Amino acid sequence: MSSIVWRAERTTKRGSGPVSASACILPYSQYDRFTNMAIDEAMWHLVGEGLYSGVVRTYGWTDAPVVSLGYFQDASWLERDERLCKLPFVRRPTGGGAILHGQQMTFACAVRRDVIAGPAARFARAVHESIAAELARAGVFIRFGGDSACADRHALLCFERPDSLAGYVDGKRVLGSAQRRSRTALLLHGVLGPLPGLSEEATAAALERALVGIMHCCPLVRPVRLPIAIEDKASWLRDAKYAQPDWNLNRRCRGGRAVAGEGRRVADAYESGDCHCGHGRK
Repeated sequence: MSSIVWRAERTTKRGSGPVSASACILPYSQYDRFTNMAIDEAMWHLVGEGLYSGVVRTYGWTDAPVVSLGYFQDASWLERDERLCKLPFVRRPTGGGAILHGQQMTFACAVRRDVIAGPAARFARAVHESIAAELARAGVFIRFGGDSACADRHALLCFERPDSLAGYVDGKRVLGSAQRRSRTALLLHGVLGPLPGLSEEATAAALERALVGIMHCCPLVRPVRLPIAIEDKASWLRDAKYAQPDWNLNRRCRGGRAVAGEGRRVADAYESGDCHCGHGRK
């Protein structure tokens, strides 16, 4: 059972917009690296604005193998790693270390901060525990923690860093996440797998059940395609931000630090980075 505590009553802070009673479970999809990050950020913003209480999705990468770089990481580090230097990459909106996306399942959860109680790290732990519970039903048992003595807290790759919330199977790390916070919403990025003895289809099904379980407090909607509101915002973010070299190399967007047109609210959101590798902004 997930350890997350949901607020019994949700209140809306002045100026944050009405809070919808529904959470949205998006169908599995595959997009290129720029579109994937744009969709996730669009989910985060729209949840923060009150269109949904939460949005979750699982997805793949049409341009895999691809590297997603943590928000605060120096892109020049990629040039010094012969494993990654020739691969396409994109900078995430979330913190943490770089992830090499290939055979894993990637997932994203955006949730209103006023529908959960407790610190952001507790939500991440709840997501990990929900995933572990579903995998246990499928016969795959995850152990949390790992040997921190063998990990490098300054490693480029997230899965080579120590992390108390990381999930391991037979000594191999298979689960990790990083997040981003604004005043009104959380965005959690995570990767799962590959898992020994479990097919990609079975892994995807278990992951979706776990994410649906996290949203148990709200009525669920399951659109058959990407909702127009998310698609429109993501289309703009893709072209204006994630497809731009200045963002991926230097963490800058059109109009300065914040994305043009989004104003100070987005800039404030980027000031509250967090991850579960111990390397979020303090």
